[in-house]
Amino acid sequence: MRNHLVTLGLALVLAACNGASDDPHKVLGLDHLQGMPGLIPPGSSGNNRGVGGKVTGESCVSSDPNHVCLALKYVSYQTESGQAIISADAAVENVKQINKLWAQCNLGFQIETYVAANPAAYGLNYSTANYTELDQIRNSFLDDHTLLVVTTGDWNRAGTLGSTGANAWTSLPDGPPYGAVLEKPVGSFANIIAHELGHYLNLQHVSDNGDLMNPIIYESSTHLGANQCEEARLAATYWWQNMLRS
Repeated sequence: MRNHLVTLGLALVLAACNGASDDPHKVLGLDHLQGMPGLIPPGSSGNNRGVGGKVTGESCVSSDPNHVCLALKYVSYQTESGQAIISADAAVENVKQINKLWAQCNLGFQIETYVAANPAAYGLNYSTANYTELDQIRNSFLDDHTLLVVTTGDWNRAGTLGSTGANAWTSLPDGPPYGAVLEKPVGSFANIIAHELGHYLNLQHVSDNGDLMNPIIYESSTHLGANQCEEARLAATYWWQNMLRS
């Protein structure tokens, strides 16, 4: 309940500014993308497939030649007591729900690396406060064969991130460092993680509460249109060839 209330409070701030929500009690999380959209040449496709590692949870590899499967590195910060904010089992459940949302695009994800990280061991703050820390987090964990999702502790709203009201940031595929960074209150909300992966796949925000790429993510924000699916699939094969699994 506490996490939901924290998220709801942040959502009300942004909704009041943007006039985007007449039913804020359904809000799950807020997001902000970072970077400019990458340009994908029409018809581009990739044939190089990364070498997969051991899968934690369900695999998204399919006998369907048109199915797109992408590998993830799923990182969760640990609390001072050493407990992961998002356990390996919780991460698996999150990805399972994410894959249900992305199934409409015949696209899915699988966890190949799960890391429960003590942020101090990486020179990082448990409570992220500033924009500059987002890239520090990404640089600490990214690699060249998995997409990166990181859940940190609750963000410190006294820093530069505090003025945004957002609780998830993702870089579009136009230049490193890459990765989706989310704070603890939305770490278990599959809709917002799926939304962040949409940015990873070059999707921009749309003004439709029922769309997964709406900037304020509701329980009902689940739909992806045919054009969005086409763009996401093209981005996967163009930008993330090493992350593809077959």
